[in-house]
Amino acid sequence: MVPDISPFSPVAAVTAEIQAKARGGSEDHGRDRDFVASLFAAGQLDEARLFAFASEGALDRTLSALSLMCDLPLGLIERCLVQKRTEQNLALAKAIELRWETVVALIIMQAGGGGISLSQLDQCFTTFSRLQKKTAQTALHLSHARNGAGMKAFRARRQARLVRRKYRKDPAIGQLQIEKAV
Repeated sequence: MVPDISPFSPVAAVTAEIQAKARGGSEDHGRDRDFVASLFAAGQLDEARLFAFASEGALDRTLSALSLMCDLPLGLIERCLVQKRTEQNLALAKAIELRWETVVALIIMQAGGGGISLSQLDQCFTTFSRLQKKTAQTALHLSHARNGAGMKAFRARRQARLVRRKYRKDPAIGQLQIEKAV
């Protein structure tokens, strides 16, 4: 059986807690987070700043900027940026309408010391170009919903939808499940 390692799994929750503790102990992280938050509050956090942070390799500033620009938790943004796969980052970038140059800076930062080949970068460009803004924004909205409501509430809503679907297909089965839930 493959473990559930989605951004909303119990494993991800524990990972987020460990990451938060590690970040919390870093004086540099606190300064960077406060600096980026002050830019955001002053209306000065924009794509040009994000591009500069990513190009400089300023990980904490880049993570904080993306977190604020996407309105997602820092831990979730960090998990997206440190994993090897780029799809989530491409979706985040498309959802907030980043230019390709900024996306490349984020991909290079994500690749780290290992670098990225031109063919991989071309593949990312193709994916980014084909990705519809509305689709990416829907994915971002889903991340908001899952994160804001908590996993327990998210699972309860999903279960309720499943019950309604079963009820539509077979009223007898649906009625029994609804009675058990009450």
